[in-house]
Amino acid sequence: MRNAMYGLLVVLGSGTNAGLADEIKLPVVPGAADPDKNPGPVVCLNVNERGRVLLPPSDQINNTDGTVTDTLDNAEQVYLYLNRRAKAEARLNPDNEEPQTVLLWTHAGCSFEQVYAITKTARRAGHTQSHWRVDRGADKGEGRLPVALVRAGEKPEVEFVARVTATDEGKVEKILLTGDGLPKDGLDLKTDVAAFGKKLADLAAVNKGKRIGLRLEIGDKLLQAHVVQLIDASIRADIADVSPVPIDPKKR
Repeated sequence: MRNAMYGLLVVLGSGTNAGLADEIKLPVVPGAADPDKNPGPVVCLNVNERGRVLLPPSDQINNTDGTVTDTLDNAEQVYLYLNRRAKAEARLNPDNEEPQTVLLWTHAGCSFEQVYAITKTARRAGHTQSHWRVDRGADKGEGRLPVALVRAGEKPEVEFVARVTATDEGKVEKILLTGDGLPKDGLDLKTDVAAFGKKLADLAAVNKGKRIGLRLEIGDKLLQAHVVQLIDASIRADIADVSPVPIDPKKR
């Protein structure tokens, strides 16, 4: 960021990731859902490998000293930005009370700790829904993974917990699944995301007709490339409520 201080004028625009594609290498999830054609009011956040939010030219901030703020480097800056965007949306559409959906373009090499800090800030700013953008590969374009920032509606009737630890390199170290119908000490799925997805699908079939929740407790160092694979496996298994959170409760 060229200057950490905010000035008086915020230049608001489309908020898309246009012009930032070279800096945001999306994680690959071939079977992800199509992007919503009509997502309603949105705010876009483009997160690079270091966990900084990159502002497209239309959203960069002109400071009173003549400098330009082109990145948001901490949670407080993201919070202020989201509030400004929400106020701008309210001025443009005063009759729309629906919170903006956060569209998150995140580099595959960004750590979960960095991503969660941003989603937690979005929740604090009043946002309830997010769509994580991914690359579907083979020239299929972008896809999305819907991730709730706040649980809405009924609480799950059945809930499972998957604790996923990470290696120092940011890869999956171990997946431990706990909950009803599983061993007392949990089911150790090693590093096998496919086996994790299959087991979730089996549990969903056993609990058919019930609202199922999954709390994904994720190690701080796990890279986004692996986080989205876990979320995608959960969605494919027909888990209605997937909540990715840090392993440490104090960070949630």
